[in-house]
Amino acid sequence: MGSICISASLEVFPDPPYFDIWSVEQVRCVAAALDETAIRIYAIHVPFGDAVDLSSASTEAVENGLRHAKRVIDLCQQFEARFAVIHPGHILGEGADEAGRYRQATRSLKALVSRADSAGVVLAVENLPPDHVGSDLDRVVDLVAEVGSPAVGVCFDTGHANLYSPPQRPCAAGKHLVWIHAHDNRGQRDEHLMPGLGTVDWSQFRADLDAVGYSNPIMLECRPAEDMTVQGMIDRFFELTGYEPS
Repeated sequence: MGSICISASLEVFPDPPYFDIWSVEQVRCVAAALDETAIRIYAIHVPFGDAVDLSSASTEAVENGLRHAKRVIDLCQQFEARFAVIHPGHILGEGADEAGRYRQATRSLKALVSRADSAGVVLAVENLPPDHVGSDLDRVVDLVAEVGSPAVGVCFDTGHANLYSPPQRPCAAGKHLVWIHAHDNRGQRDEHLMPGLGTVDWSQFRADLDAVGYSNPIMLECRPAEDMTVQGMIDRFFELTGYEPS
């Protein structure tokens, strides 16, 4: 059957009311809550958006993005989180210099490698929905390969991948696959449904992970259905994939 761990992670945005990575008090409260509950955080998501776009033609946006990414790397080290999930860029927009945006994303990631490596953190570069830098999974894999560091890998997002026809598959990331965001949709928009409520082929997903030898935790990036508990959602994921809890 095989076993897998379902993970917890923190997702943050550049502005309140979400968890403020710059607030000493909020960081202290999170640390205290983790100690009290014995919850382990495996990953923290780097903020994303136009103002922190690591692929942007705007020097200000890139520098702001690097500043936020470095802060998240430091928090990963503090909270003993292994992965910092990071978007290679944001929305492309009409007439965008796509090749130039990918080149800038590569430069940005290279600028973060030393910080991540010294902190013992892996930057997990996420595949994104259409019209984003990162929408082409093959280019994300090529970007990671070009950076050429064990401190950088691929985060495969099942929901984003399901927005393409045919759906993108995690086996395309090969040896670079380090992290998973698991959620479902009906192939039309990024709904973040719990597994089983959309059209993601979970049997194929499991076969692809087995093919590349994936053994890291999986993050369920969704809420349970209205009539289901979180544990029920996790149990359903195990049923769909054939995994057993570890």
